[in-house]
Amino acid sequence: MNISLAVVFILLVLSALFSATETAYTSLSFFQLKTLENRKSRAGKLAYALSQDKDHLITSVLIGNNIVNLSASALVTTITIKYFSSALVGYTTGILTFLILVFGEIVPKRLALVHNVRIAILMAYPMKALMLLLFPLAWLLQVLSGAITRLFGTKEEPVITTEGVMHVVDAAEDVGLVDQYESDLMQRAIHFSSTTVRTIMTHRTEVFTLSSELTIEEAFPKIVKSGFSRIPIYHENQENIVGILLLRDVLRAQQKQVANKTLASLSRKPIFVVEQMHLDDLFFLFKKNKLQQAIVIDEYGGFSG
Repeated sequence: MNISLAVVFILLVLSALFSATETAYTSLSFFQLKTLENRKSRAGKLAYALSQDKDHLITSVLIGNNIVNLSASALVTTITIKYFSSALVGYTTGILTFLILVFGEIVPKRLALVHNVRIAILMAYPMKALMLLLFPLAWLLQVLSGAITRLFGTKEEPVITTEGVMHVVDAAEDVGLVDQYESDLMQRAIHFSSTTVRTIMTHRTEVFTLSSELTIEEAFPKIVKSGFSRIPIYHENQENIVGILLLRDVLRAQQKQVANKTLASLSRKPIFVVEQMHLDDLFFLFKKNKLQQAIVIDEYGGFSG
């Protein structure tokens, strides 16, 4: 009888391990998975690999958990009939069910939610062995469950979403990991691809411009006073931007004593972009052409900013 009770205890421990493993792997966040992927330990890398084959893993865990729970129930029933009375089977089964519920489900799953990464790594090699052992049965159940799932047309949700990242940034600010400025900066970066040029450009009424007909000598005091190193150059009127003047080109011209030259001779060809262009496209354009400034035009081709 002592041996039989010891076996029941071992089965309860296995049930707890299966439950903890299931919860640990299913509760891993995107960032925790990235942490596992970048770990140097073999167990960590194996845990990440298992998480990428989650259907097979969870199926194997559930099979194993059901096997040990059914085995424990059958063994307790046998012990009760052999050493006590068949009339007590209902009571002992109820006690076993309570023990499985508390120590085989609730407690290990609550612990796994807190220590999911640690448990995932700890159970990586045992789960790999279990998956190999139960592969034929697990594969069959996966095929059957997959067929049933497809009947309902279920669609897998993305692992990480914009809203999810925003919540992480907000949570990081709430607990003090980042300040408000850093939080705002990260949130703006998240929306980088959906933000248009119009929302961040300097409006034409606030843009400092110079006439292309001015000489370097005439323009230099104005350039110094403005404090800008890149200045749009217009011809005849401020709506007609014809070039970009760089401060370093002006300084070189002064060193060469050609201050009587007009700004038109020094200005560089401008790049024009539309107000509706997204910032990620603008960033690629700047990087490709090694630019730091562009002229924004509206839908009618007029100077916007």
